[in-house]
Amino acid sequence: MALHHYVPQFHQKLFRPHRLHGRVWRYDKLSQRHSLQGISKSMALREYYSLRGDDGTLDEQLETMLSQIEGQAARVIKVLVKLADGGWEIHGDDILALSMYLGTLYLRGPAQRTASDALATWTARVFLDMEIGRPDWVDRKLAEEPHLDRADLEHAKQEWESGQLIVEANPAQSLLNLQVGLEGVTPILARRRWHIFKRPSGRTLSWATNLSRSCVLPTILPSSGQDPALLV
Repeated sequence: MALHHYVPQFHQKLFRPHRLHGRVWRYDKLSQRHSLQGISKSMALREYYSLRGDDGTLDEQLETMLSQIEGQAARVIKVLVKLADGGWEIHGDDILALSMYLGTLYLRGPAQRTASDALATWTARVFLDMEIGRPDWVDRKLAEEPHLDRADLEHAKQEWESGQLIVEANPAQSLLNLQVGLEGVTPILARRRWHIFKRPSGRTLSWATNLSRSCVLPTILPSSGQDPALLV
């Protein structure tokens, strides 16, 4: 069973002290404890972005998509961390790569996934309540799917009305929400102008949203001719 990282390994390695050889320090805000953990297993869950079909096969399309986004962003981030201290401006495809990557980091983690599951469950309950609550629901369902049994449908309706029927989020819907959310977040980030400020500590990249406070910035790559977006 594959481990899927919700914080990519290349990203974690940027916070790895050289002497730790593939391990990072983790701080648990709930227990308020810190510990060392190997990057290969840190911030990862088994088959977290996989869907299993009725025949038992795994669908890895989402994990493949996320890996492609990570690869494009890693190229840019590895350049950024090697820059001299000060301010820099980026353009074109680099902005899009970082925008998609930041969007996925926000949406793909357990906290957002839990919220997405809760939303999917609530939405399913609302729509089921509207559907099953119709007086003619059993007849309509039989007209749509004649192979169903009337007694089973009537029993399901009774269970729903008595609160005994449990609704759970469909994993496919949860992962679809991640993709839809990414499509919504990316344009918001990508249409900004992006400036990077590297602090003297040598390891921190900061956002700057107010251009009036910015210095004149050298560019990492030549402008593509479009209006530059802003990394903040």
